[in-house]
Amino acid sequence: MVIYKKVNKYYLPALFFLILSLLLIFAWFKDGHLYGGGDVGLPTYNPIRIFQIARYIWWEAVAPGFLIPQAITSITLYFFLSFFQLLGLGPLGIQAILFCTLLFFMGFGMYLLTLSIIGRDKKIYATLAGLFYMFNPYMMTQIWHRFTHTSMFFVAALPFLILFWRLWIKSGNYLYLLYFLLVNLLASYMFGTIAFVFPFWLIMSLFTVSEIFLPWENKSRSLKVLWRSLFGLVIWILVNSWWLMPVATIGSGVASQQHDIRGSIFTLVAISKQAILPYSLQMVNSYYVFDQAELGEIYKSFFFRLIPWLGVSIIFYGIICALKRKYLASLVLIYLVIIMLAKGTSTPFGQPFLLLFSKFFALGLLRNPFEKLGILLPLVSSILFVLGIEGLFSWFGKYLGNLGKKMVLLMLITVMGVYYWPMYKGTIFGIVGKPNYVEIPQTYLDANLWLNQKVNQDSITDGKILHLPLTRSDVATYRWKNGYHGIESSASLFTALPSISHGVNLKRIDDPLTALSLIFHKPYYEDTSKILKLLQDFNVRFIILHKDMDWLGGDTYNPFEAEKVLNNLSFIKKEAEFGNLVVYKVAEEFFGSKIEIPNNISLVYPQKSSMQLWPWLASEKDANFLSPVNDRVDETLKSKASETLIFPENAFSYPQASSSSLENTTKQLTTQLNILLGAAQYVKQLGTMHTKTEATVQNIILASQKLIEGTIREASIDEYSNLIDKIFPELDDNSTLYFDVAKTTIGDILKLHEITLSVIGKGPDTLNRIREFLIKEKTFPLFVYKGNVSEAGERQLYNFSINSDGRYELILTNSKIKDAYLDKLSKLNLQINNEAVTLSGKEVGNILTFGEIGFKKGLNEISLSTPSAANLISSPNSLTKIGNINILKETIEMSVSKNNPSAIGGPLLQTSGEDIFKLSFDAIIPANVGLYIQIIQDTDNEQNGQKVPRISFLQHLNQFDWQGSYNIKLPALSISTREAKIRLIALIPPEVSNFNTTSVEIKNLRLIRILNNQILLRAVELNNEKKIVGTIDFKRKNAVEYEGNLRLTRPGFVFFKEAYDPGWELELRRDNKVFKPYQHYIGYLYGNAWWVEEPGEYNFKIEFKPQQKVTLGIYLGLAGLLGVILLIVRSKIKKNL
Repeated sequence: MVIYKKVNKYYLPALFFLILSLLLIFAWFKDGHLYGGGDVGLPTYNPIRIFQIARYIWWEAVAPGFLIPQAITSITLYFFLSFFQLLGLGPLGIQAILFCTLLFFMGFGMYLLTLSIIGRDKKIYATLAGLFYMFNPYMMTQIWHRFTHTSMFFVAALPFLILFWRLWIKSGNYLYLLYFLLVNLLASYMFGTIAFVFPFWLIMSLFTVSEIFLPWENKSRSLKVLWRSLFGLVIWILVNSWWLMPVATIGSGVASQQHDIRGSIFTLVAISKQAILPYSLQMVNSYYVFDQAELGEIYKSFFFRLIPWLGVSIIFYGIICALKRKYLASLVLIYLVIIMLAKGTSTPFGQPFLLLFSKFFALGLLRNPFEKLGILLPLVSSILFVLGIEGLFSWFGKYLGNLGKKMVLLMLITVMGVYYWPMYKGTIFGIVGKPNYVEIPQTYLDANLWLNQKVNQDSITDGKILHLPLTRSDVATYRWKNGYHGIESSASLFTALPSISHGVNLKRIDDPLTALSLIFHKPYYEDTSKILKLLQDFNVRFIILHKDMDWLGGDTYNPFEAEKVLNNLSFIKKEAEFGNLVVYKVAEEFFGSKIEIPNNISLVYPQKSSMQLWPWLASEKDANFLSPVNDRVDETLKSKASETLIFPENAFSYPQASSSSLENTTKQLTTQLNILLGAAQYVKQLGTMHTKTEATVQNIILASQKLIEGTIREASIDEYSNLIDKIFPELDDNSTLYFDVAKTTIGDILKLHEITLSVIGKGPDTLNRIREFLIKEKTFPLFVYKGNVSEAGERQLYNFSINSDGRYELILTNSKIKDAYLDKLSKLNLQINNEAVTLSGKEVGNILTFGEIGFKKGLNEISLSTPSAANLISSPNSLTKIGNINILKETIEMSVSKNNPSAIGGPLLQTSGEDIFKLSFDAIIPANVGLYIQIIQDTDNEQNGQKVPRISFLQHLNQFDWQGSYNIKLPALSISTREAKIRLIALIPPEVSNFNTTSVEIKNLRLIRILNNQILLRAVELNNEKKIVGTIDFKRKNAVEYEGNLRLTRPGFVFFKEAYDPGWELELRRDNKVFKPYQHYIGYLYGNAWWVEEPGEYNFKIEFKPQQKVTLGIYLGLAGLLGVILLIVRSKIKKNL
């Protein structure tokens, strides 16, 4: 009888959920394809490799190295998956087993938890709870469709964790606490999304509070539950110390470099608008289901929109049923708390969430509350759902009889089940018609095998693999058989050496990686010595060219062009070719070792400046770059360098105006107002505009109009000042205005206000107020401009912090664009601080040098105006014409009718990446005719053989005839763009009907390039050149430790080509004494460097010290588990006595 009960209660439900899981797995993998891409890349492709990487919080394999402390939580997962790989199971089989296991634990775990809450005799309802937990809108879209593996582990482990936690705090049985800790340990991968610590302890706390107060029994029992929960928390922290300690102590530093409170708040508000209360109640992600329709257009239909509300209705009825039973009433409270948190800042009660979020940086982890906190909704909803089903079952039974109620409920569940057809059909991953199948080409396996054999054969232990084209983001797209789009995964695919294959979202590292990428792109590849220097500085030994990379639409370039460059370099050799992969090797005599004692040092600062490849191109000495960590430069450090390169710590543009050019300024202001209005209207159409935004935008527009009128009549200035008084309280740093409108847009408008008031000499109080705002934003000049107004109508300003008086050579980057200016940039009119100067330039490689200038110590400002520029549209007749176009001298007549647009266009000459152009023309535009402006770049994506421009915007659409002038500053081109075209399109929008043929007239069309090139200062210290100062030998012990011997003939620097982190420490040993150089610098703009003061011979060790926290945490975790086991033994002994 006991065996029968166990079979009926546990084994049969387990078998049911196992069979269901297997059926789903069969549907998902019936075509025999591996799934991959997205945020996780290829997690089951090579578990052994990932396990080797994840053992350390420093990811050496993702070169040049990256601190990712939370990733160590994955070692338990990959430890077990490695066994399957060792048994010969392939990536597809491993993924199928993993997903099947997770599905089973989701369903069966929810079954067990529901039994423990609603009653152990309600197996049918517990089974329904397990089914609802597996099949609900949240699980379908947020868990499986989004393909986020940490979320999968969280929802699979959560029912078991709550089950054992409740049993522990109720009974005090240490065995349940041990089960809780073991499940947590096995599922620790879920904390790879560190934000899941919040929902984890939120739900545990809510169930604990419920156990104490709902229903209240007595004080003694409540204190016991409270003590057990606190003890459980302490033991949980102890057992999880192996990942908590590194995350808590160093993870916050990484997060602060990648995110800020303002950016997190912006994300929070934007996502909260997609998780409004109706969507949160349905557990529907509106972005994927409705906006993008990734699961199919059918989900936008009335029927499919209605289905989730059936579930919500049953849950609501379950709430009523729960309130009738004291021991279940707490579920209602838990549900309401989670709902209120999951919707984020959306109404109702969204402001407290926003207030807390803005005060505590750690809460930035919850900037997507529907994902991070809403993940608890399916669990609580599942229990309330079956309570509702139970109540309905009983209610239907009174009126329809036993058979009738079963039929009604069966129909109800069937209708709800239809909603999850992508899960049954196996189309849950990817989008409709394009599943995210991945088939890694055999050539990748062959190339990796060849590289490993080559490395072993030549006994290579030092070096990195550079993958080209090198993307600055961490996402790549490949033209494999089934395609691939997601995390760039070369570090997993190529195991011989660390891979430099993508950016890491840290500016300090991504900026020099940009240099390593662009140096193989025109025009920079012309100087091959700079290519070699960069390869040496990044410790590159092999280069793999990926000709199968889909480079369009990103920040990379054509790999076939890079192939031509690589094939012509004398210091590298093509070693092998595997399909679309070409493997090159740097010649041994040119290879740059990972740890070096360099000769000449070039001091480069400040680190916060955007430098890209210009330090390498501007360096006269080909020196080794050294930067102070906090940009503190003293004479001692400067004396150790043979060259100093100073970049601006702040750079921005500022408008120019005079009484004669004020009309152009007001036109610029009108253009900026159109940008502001367009942005506000777009946000309003989305239905996400904040309450005060519309009024503030209207006040800004009205104030600007009054300012324009004020150039003519005095009374308007008073009205303008009154409006400004209303506007400024809404412009503080925490204003919700900036969630709807870019702060830079507001700043650009206020700059034009300031320059206008300065010219007309009115509104001094308002003028000072605007200046204070711009000064706070660091976008106001330090000195009054003394030059003439340029055609561009703006100047570029560069602020330099100089550490000592001296003469510095002024350098302008990117000389290849000189032909865009009438005098080829042979002269520049500058203002240096308060003095106007004219300097003559000379082209040297990719830079222009303008001689030496004296600077004083402290903050200095250089102001640069765009010189006389060539019209890049030589004549209207040179333009490409589409449609009915008539040209008469300088006038272009574009005939347009319904469904018959007209367009003109031409190439943008002198493009070099990140170029900014200014377009001006006079126009007559009839009512209801739209004028679009596009820039088509060689790096734009293609669709059906046509370019899809990233820069495309509606410049004009009015209900009335319009005549006037346009003066438009176009958005910057992509950094890798080398060829581009501009296009103007006149058309009748689809919403306009009954329209006759008409014409748009454009004349005086002019396009110029704004001179926005970087300026830097260079000083060469002729007396500081050093000869070889020593030798070094080393070996790599593991990813976080190196040791060896070094010999210094004089004081010098030790450079270590792993990404800079204060956790890296150099330790020197000599004569049984230990020396630690505490002068830690940034080497090669990304790596580590230390100054060693005393010459001599040393044994040395370079170690990443934070890894020791992991080791300590492992010991603490083992101690915690052992302590719980001892308590279990002790309780057993006491029980038997």
